[in-house]
Amino acid sequence: MNRVDRLMAMILLLQSRRCITAEEIAQHFEISVRTVYRDVSALGEAGVPVIAEAGVGYSLMKGYLLPPVMFSYEEANALVTGGLLVEKLTDSRMREDMEAALLKIRALLPRDQQDSLSRLAKRTGYLQHASVEGHSVNIPQVQRVLLDLCVVRITYKAGSSGVVTCREIEPVGLMHYAGRWHLFAWCRLRNDYRDFRLDRISSLEMTLEHFVPRDDRALDELIDQWVDSENLCYVRVRFSGWAADKVDREWSIGITDKVKTLDGTELTMATDDLRCLASSLLGFGDDVEVLDSPELRELIAERAEMVASHHRVK
Repeated sequence: MNRVDRLMAMILLLQSRRCITAEEIAQHFEISVRTVYRDVSALGEAGVPVIAEAGVGYSLMKGYLLPPVMFSYEEANALVTGGLLVEKLTDSRMREDMEAALLKIRALLPRDQQDSLSRLAKRTGYLQHASVEGHSVNIPQVQRVLLDLCVVRITYKAGSSGVVTCREIEPVGLMHYAGRWHLFAWCRLRNDYRDFRLDRISSLEMTLEHFVPRDDRALDELIDQWVDSENLCYVRVRFSGWAADKVDREWSIGITDKVKTLDGTELTMATDDLRCLASSLLGFGDDVEVLDSPELRELIAERAEMVASHHRVK
C-alpha cells in the first residue's frame, strides 16, 4: 500500500473508531509507531482535524466526515461476497438487514458496476446444511445484548444430558463454528465462562442489570485462556485422507496443537467429555486413530459395537 492510500485508509479507520492509539494504528497497517506520527502530522497539514489526547489516543473532530468515496471493483465484489455469506450463515432478521445494506451500497455504484455485481451474485454460492432458522433468539437480539452489557436470563438445554436449566449470564461474545452460532458468556450458575449454542436457548430475557466485563481481552484470547484453565483431559488423534481435510477446515475450538505429517494431521485436543468426543470421532471410521488415550479408544470401540448391533439384520 502506497502512502496516499494509507493516509486515506487512516482517515477511514479514525472515522470508524471513537479513539485509537498510535500502537493500534501501527499494528493495523503493519508500520512503525514513528511512521504513524509522521502520517498523522501529514493529515493535519492537509486540513484533516485529527485530535491527539495524551495517554488516550487519536480521534477525528466531531462532525468531520469524508465525502462519499467510490468502491473499486475488488472492494464491491468483496462486499457482495461477504453479504452472501451473511445471508447463508445468519437468520432471517439479519438477512433482511444485510439485503437493505447491500441495496444502499449498490445504489452508490455506477450502472456498469451494478450489473457486474448482479452477475457475480448469480454465480457465487455457499452450501449451508445446518439451518439457523427456528432459534428462539435471533442474532441481532444477541448483538444488542453484547453492546448494552446487560445481564440476561436464559433457559438452556444441555447437549450431553438434555437437562434444562435457567441461568443468568454475562454475554462476552458471539461466534460461529462447527455449523452453529454460539454465545460465549460468564455463567453465574457455574461461576465460570461457558459456551452456549443459540439453538439450545429456548428463551432469552434482558434484565435491567448492567455489568462490567470481567476481562477486556479479545474473545479469542478469552476462549484460549478458558480452555487452558478448565479441568480437561488432553488426547492426541491422527486424521488421514478426507478426515484430515475436514478437521483442517472445520475444527478449531479445543485444539491446542496441530501437526501436519506424511500420514495426515495430528491434533492435540482438550475435552471435558470423552464420551462426546468418542461419538464425534466414530463418524470418521478408519480415517481416525487415537494415539495416546486407551480410555477414548475403548469408548469408540464400545460405541462402534453398539451401532453395529443396532443396525445388524436380525
